[in-house]
Amino acid sequence: MLEDTKHEISTTNFIKDAVARHLAFYQTKRGIEFPNKMLAELSELDLIPSTSRTEE
Repeated sequence: MLEDTKHEISTTNFIKDAVARHLAFYQTKRGIEFPNKMLAELSELDLIPSTSRTEE
């Protein structure tokens, strides 16, 4: 199924996008606050964008 798309996506990017969507869903739709330690660990693993990184 993914072979027919114009945009190639790596497994890593697919997982990162899935985790980010999952966390965003729970935070916005269910009002769940995630612990800072958990968010920091996910940022270190590059699974979510770090808020401390500066955008260039």
